[in-house]
Amino acid sequence: MYLDKNVGRKKIEGLYHYFLKNIPLIKNIHKVKEIKSIWKVENLQLLENSIEIIDNDYSVQEGKSKYRRHLVRERDSKIIKLAKIKFKKEIGKLYCEVCGFDFEKTYGKIGTDFIEGHHNIGVSELKEDQKTRIEDISLVCSNCHKMLHRRKPWLTVNELKAIIN
Repeated sequence: MYLDKNVGRKKIEGLYHYFLKNIPLIKNIHKVKEIKSIWKVENLQLLENSIEIIDNDYSVQEGKSKYRRHLVRERDSKIIKLAKIKFKKEIGKLYCEVCGFDFEKTYGKIGTDFIEGHHNIGVSELKEDQKTRIEDISLVCSNCHKMLHRRKPWLTVNELKAIIN
C-alpha cells in the first residue's frame, strides 16, 4: 500500500478553505458540528484518492490494550426495554420505525425481538437530572440507527424517512 506524502497537507488546506468560506456561519455551534461531520467524509475521500495500490496482503496490528479514563454520561438501558415492550404490546411485533425492517422476518428466531433503541434527545443535550420518557425513544434497525447519527446535528426519524421515501 502506497500513500501520498501530501495527504495531511491536503486535508489541512481543504479544511482551511472551508472555514474561510464559511467564517460568518461558524459562530453557530451546530455549524461547527456539521463541519466536523463533513471533515470525516472529506478525510475518507482524501484517503481514497491517496491510495495508489492496495495489496491484498496488507495488514495492521490490532488488539493492543490501552488504559483510558474519561468522563461519560450514562444512559439507563431500562427505558429502551420499556419502549420495546410498549411498542410490541401496541403493534404486535418489533420493526424499524424508519424503513420497516423486521429482524424476525429476515433472520427467523434469532431476530425475534431484536431492534435498536434510538434516543431522540442526544445525551450531550441532556441536563444532569433530566428524565427520558418512552416517547423519547424510537425503535430502528442498525442501518437506520447509523444513518441517524451520520451527521451532526443528528437527523430526526422523520428526516431519515423522507430521505428513503
